[in-house]
Amino acid sequence: MTTDGYVEHIVKTKTSAGIMVLIVLGAFITVVGAFFMFFVPGGAIFGLPLAVVGVIIFSLAINRKECEFEYLFVNDDVEVARITAKSSRKQVYHFEGGEVKQITTVDSIYRDNEHQANSGIKTINFTSKDKNTENPVYSFILNKNNRTEEVLLELDAKTIEHVKQFFKGKIRE
Repeated sequence: MTTDGYVEHIVKTKTSAGIMVLIVLGAFITVVGAFFMFFVPGGAIFGLPLAVVGVIIFSLAINRKECEFEYLFVNDDVEVARITAKSSRKQVYHFEGGEVKQITTVDSIYRDNEHQANSGIKTINFTSKDKNTENPVYSFILNKNNRTEEVLLELDAKTIEHVKQFFKGKIRE
């Protein structure tokens, strides 16, 4: 009888510069539209649509400001979901243990060797993108759909224990 393993880990991401630019841009467009509506004679024709576009940009960007990644490990299946504004959850990536070639830390020579052997490797980053994080970032090198892909995950101690238990023989440190 085998025991099922389940562990989850949530990583809060840093807000990207692009999202911050969209927030400022949306606020600026809204203010310009409001200025035309209230202070320019006949400006409501131009100002109202401009203000509406600004509000839409601002609200879409502000919802993307708070983003988290949730990793669900069930045995050797891994699911990554994006949670935005603590309300919307969407699965963004999934892989199974059979697709994993190797697991390394991002500063490992094994990862460098894999990148040299596969110059066209696709890297997908589901980490906090914070250089000062206390959790190590692991690279999962996959054979997915006849392509080599790399998935970067930021794992805590509990998740690392799960990986060591269910991905035996694939971890290179």
